[in-house]
Amino acid sequence: IDAVNKCEQASTILVDASIYCAQALGNAKLGKGLVNELAKVDPRDYRLQHQSDAQGVKNVATFFVDMAERLPSVMTACLSMVVPHLGGEAYTLRSGIVMVIARIVVHHSEAGANAASHAPTTGSEMFLKSKQHFLKILVERIFDVSAFTRSKTPQSWAYLCQHKAIPIGYWNYIAEIAMGRLEDKAALVRKSA
Repeated sequence: IDAVNKCEQASTILVDASIYCAQALGNAKLGKGLVNELAKVDPRDYRLQHQSDAQGVKNVATFFVDMAERLPSVMTACLSMVVPHLGGEAYTLRSGIVMVIARIVVHHSEAGANAASHAPTTGSEMFLKSKQHFLKILVERIFDVSAFTRSKTPQSWAYLCQHKAIPIGYWNYIAEIAMGRLEDKAALVRKSA
């Protein structure tokens, strides 16, 4: 766990090791254990670490995003441990979690589309119940106090749009929110919107 905080490349190596364990050995405990240990850290500790060494918190966020992209089933299982960090003060971690949520929604939307053509899976059906909750989190994060997190949220919505994972009922609402962000005080947010 300390390696993720101290070494930028450690997150990639640990995600690769987690993938190997999950696919070759059929055991996803390494990935789940790593995510859970990183998520167990108190958000106040991440805030303090962010003030002294922002790179360590950024490495944790990168690890979470890499894990969500490359091993989404593990990240989905651990998401309940990670989401409470959205209330923390480390904006790089909040930005990473926003991107994680988008990756997981896309993964399960694609899995749900594939399952619809075959036999429905209970995991995808259960996730559909949570999808609305995750989309609401993404809507809330567009009003985050940090401009960096506000800028990552439109990027996450664009990612969802590219992968056709936004329900039709959200299209107009998201377009209105994005237009509102065009008048944001931070140039970074305006550019993302």
